[in-house]
Amino acid sequence: MRIFSAIAATIAVACISTASQGATYVKHTEINILVTGADGDGRELLPGYNILGAQHPVSCDHDEECLVTIQSMVGVAELAGPWKICTLVDGQPITPRCPNQNPAPYKDGGVGNSLGSVVLKKGRHQIETGVVLPEGESGHLRGWEVHYTLMLDPPHGHDND
Repeated sequence: MRIFSAIAATIAVACISTASQGATYVKHTEINILVTGADGDGRELLPGYNILGAQHPVSCDHDEECLVTIQSMVGVAELAGPWKICTLVDGQPITPRCPNQNPAPYKDGGVGNSLGSVVLKKGRHQIETGVVLPEGESGHLRGWEVHYTLMLDPPHGHDND
């Protein structure tokens, strides 16, 4: 899990450096970062939705709305066809709606990634991420990590000064 965290931190710093080179980007203040993960547990994946870890409560206390960003990296093995990484908020998929990942047919498998965000209304919500396999497909879960970042500022943010 520490390796995934170091990679994610490096990518985040690289993205900030790239964004500051002429692009306009939205600045927010983070108030909570929840990281969940497991290294190579080998759990069997079945057709349908397979949750990674557990559901997590998220509270939006802002008077307007809150923004949550989601980053996930999931390793799978022995999947002959495409599969999906899907994040649900209050039981509903966020946008992008469960992006497709490439097959990972061999025992060593492969890794899929997903980025997304969701605007939450004020109140308490449940967030979770899982792997979705098509009917008739099965495989094995390898290392995975999911980051949920709740932003303090309203979703519209402001230009960075």
